[in-house]
Amino acid sequence: MRYAVAFIRKDIYYLRKQLIIAACSVVGFTIFGVLFCGSYKYGNLAKLLENDCNDTYMTATSLFGVLPGVLCLLSLGVIFWGTVSNDRRNGWYMFTSTLPVSKRLIAVTKLGEIAAVFVISGVIGVVGILSCYTVSGRDIAVNDIFIMADVLLFLLIFLLLPTFYFFKGRETASFFTFFLMYITADIATAVIMLSMKSDLDLQKAMTFLQDNAAVISFILIAVNIAVFAVSAAVSAKILGKDVR
Repeated sequence: MRYAVAFIRKDIYYLRKQLIIAACSVVGFTIFGVLFCGSYKYGNLAKLLENDCNDTYMTATSLFGVLPGVLCLLSLGVIFWGTVSNDRRNGWYMFTSTLPVSKRLIAVTKLGEIAAVFVISGVIGVVGILSCYTVSGRDIAVNDIFIMADVLLFLLIFLLLPTFYFFKGRETASFFTFFLMYITADIATAVIMLSMKSDLDLQKAMTFLQDNAAVISFILIAVNIAVFAVSAAVSAKILGKDVR
């Protein structure tokens, strides 16, 4: 356990400047979102509500409520995974071969950092939703929190994949990770478009997803746990060969 804590401290120390920049970016974006949503109640955007633009109001407040958590998860997740490249370049993996630790512990520690980033992102997402909804005068529903959690849990699946070990931490790893997210989003969009063309009630489908957001969250948690376990095993095997 003490080795795992030491590994985490090493990464945090190495990334301290990048973490400060990322934190400032997330805080700045959150403040911007709160000010933007506040304009719906106290600023010029309040005129939109007078012109029956309620859909725009609902979309904007939801978007700016969720995005701070998403930004935090993606930025910090990629930053922490970037240490794979640095560790390989400076020979740190060879150094760990002299320590009484397994490659699996190193892999699990790295995945644990990503899981910790998810928790931090979830807290920021909740703060973002509560702030944006409160200043805009919108009622807060528990399902809105679960929907935010669903988005973060869905993105977490891609960050838990052993992609960065496959590409040995190179820039290609980040590109491939976001490419997978993009392809998945395109598939989801295609399904929605096909649903519309096949005369299915899309509104009912969206309502169903919203009403069952909590159930979806638990399903995604189970999926992430499974991906975590598989990724730890695969990463350890790759890491065992990556000591040259």
